[in-house]
Amino acid sequence: MSKEWISTETGGQRLRRINAISEAILRDIRLVSISLGEEDDAQVIFETLNGHGAELHATDLIRNFVFMRADRDGADGNELYQTFWTQFEGTFWAEQKRRGRLRNPRIEWFFQTTLQSILGDEVEIGRLYINYRRFALPQGAPIKAKEQLRVLDANAENYQQLISGIGDDPIAAFGRRMAAWDASTIHSLALRIAISGLAPAAQVQMYNCITSYLVRRAICGLTTKNYNKVFLQQLKKLSESELSPDALRRALSELEGDTSRWPRDEEFRRAWLGEQVYPGRLDAPRIKAVLAEVEAGLRSAHSEEPLPGGLENLDVDHILPTSWFDFWPLPDGTQAQQSEANSAYLALLSGERLSDRQLAIRRREEKKATIGNLTLAHYGVNRGLHNREFLIKREKFFEVSNLHLNRSLMRLDKWDEDAIATRAQTMFDVAVRLWGGP
Repeated sequence: MSKEWISTETGGQRLRRINAISEAILRDIRLVSISLGEEDDAQVIFETLNGHGAELHATDLIRNFVFMRADRDGADGNELYQTFWTQFEGTFWAEQKRRGRLRNPRIEWFFQTTLQSILGDEVEIGRLYINYRRFALPQGAPIKAKEQLRVLDANAENYQQLISGIGDDPIAAFGRRMAAWDASTIHSLALRIAISGLAPAAQVQMYNCITSYLVRRAICGLTTKNYNKVFLQQLKKLSESELSPDALRRALSELEGDTSRWPRDEEFRRAWLGEQVYPGRLDAPRIKAVLAEVEAGLRSAHSEEPLPGGLENLDVDHILPTSWFDFWPLPDGTQAQQSEANSAYLALLSGERLSDRQLAIRRREEKKATIGNLTLAHYGVNRGLHNREFLIKREKFFEVSNLHLNRSLMRLDKWDEDAIATRAQTMFDVAVRLWGGP
């Protein structure tokens, strides 16, 4: 590059460029030679020098630590690098991912997750290197570099399956189920289960417990703010005792209070049948995930397509529309207005006695966002039908839908609050099997 930069000029300008390069080399470049004795620790010197120079990422320090260890072990560092470490140089690991207010490369979140899984304790994202040394230099003999890299490699494979949902292991299926839930707080426990050596069936049982815990709490409107503490506690408890489906189910069942309890069947049922979940407690990706699992649960082993795919690309449809006033008369056959719904709601809030008509309007308003009134539909069908009456919707579902969620709708002549309650109960019978309780 310097030669090309000089050769593009002639005469005085060329001479000035030669002088500029010479001055930069003589004045600005510094070379430092450090001779180490047999007892000197090159890793300590490396860290000290870089502490006053260019900032290093924690993973740079970890990488250097591992391969310094390889030199001490007499291992072939280049072979270890090519076999185990090169995967971490890829774009998957370099991608920036946000958690709360923090945005870090995915590899740093991986190291945090892996170290928490191994140590059974909280690891701050800003203290990765210190905690890595806790792992690699336990009391007694240090872990050899090759063994460190084998542990990282095994966890990396599981972590990729968890994040992508791609793979044949139980953790990949768990990752697919968790994709909509943004549940990074459970990743360390998930990794610990994956490398536990438990049979796949036992791992599935444990992942089912975690999924049920999250889904039931979401449907019941319980907070997510304590999850980091809850799952670290479970990880620590299981690390110190027995790692098994029974132990995890027992530990989650013992949690109490709104911030951590695992809702039992009756609480789950009340919320499923009567609470407004969408819009309300769940966003679109999460209610789609719930409905997609119910759809799969409705299908028998004899279904031509027992595991439908692509349901996350469908729309969430309110069978009784959110704006039902134009085409959906009340049980007495009269039409209601939005203004009447507003007045009934204000009367309810103020504690006034509601008239029969207001009670009918309120019942409808309260039912429209419950799970029994929700289904999945192609976005074109959903938006084309908009707020139209049930018989028109029914014919369209009959024409285009292959979902079991919509099969019962095709047999009905009307759709009202009682029909919503009946369908909700049918769906709950599936849900309580999918997300078994404590």
